[in-house]
Amino acid sequence: MTINTNEIRLVIRLEGGLAHAVYVNCSTPIRVVIQDLDVEGADADEIAVLEDDTEFVGIMHSTIENAELVSSVFKALGEDVPAIDKQQANYLVQHGQCCPNCGSRDIEANVVLDADGLTAKGQVGCSNCDSTWKDQYRLIGFTDLDATPLYVIRSVSERGYWSNDKGWVLDVASATKLPENTAFVPNASGKDAVYVDAKSAKDFLSNELSIGDEVFWNDPDDRISSGVYTIVDIPSGKLLHQDDICTIKNAHDSEVEVFAHELS
Repeated sequence: MTINTNEIRLVIRLEGGLAHAVYVNCSTPIRVVIQDLDVEGADADEIAVLEDDTEFVGIMHSTIENAELVSSVFKALGEDVPAIDKQQANYLVQHGQCCPNCGSRDIEANVVLDADGLTAKGQVGCSNCDSTWKDQYRLIGFTDLDATPLYVIRSVSERGYWSNDKGWVLDVASATKLPENTAFVPNASGKDAVYVDAKSAKDFLSNELSIGDEVFWNDPDDRISSGVYTIVDIPSGKLLHQDDICTIKNAHDSEVEVFAHELS
């Protein structure tokens, strides 16, 4: 995909604290979301929630191309905006299918790209006027991944996963990812090192907890019932992973089931 080397700038117009329009200085289609963290007074169907439970009101806007307005706003703030190169802009509108010099569509691109990190350039020529230029490309992702299943080496006795750089680690993300049937298996006390599917692996706890241990429960419900408790039951027999469940009881004999990662 060809890209415009000019800097894209946005102006978000607010009236009464609300975003009414988003102006841009180029023809590139851009979708903008205004994220408002002030959810007080908002209806339930207006509130969105992030993975970390942060609530917000999101308002989506399409941009309006108005280079003159954007330039005037930036100039009022003491910053000049370079004018958009019309030749470049027209080339992008045509999706790089015409000569930027004569407008002919009789052009031919060299399929070999000169890559440099996240960007690349490819030679293009026009058969009509003999002009040459280089298309600019930017890496935006990949498609059609045929992924090999990956495994990690787990040891319950070492309470972790094997990392070639760090030894036994508690979290799966730091473990060395290996294809199936890899010959190498590190020694572990108890000789219990085994391969497990990386997708099903769970992070280990930093400390081993057992029935009778006194712990502090960090109540995720606004810390209402946080306090000192005693572990009275572990359905799995042992707390090994962050999402293992156990039952705890406080001095008032109040019991609750909690996740291990809520304990400290």
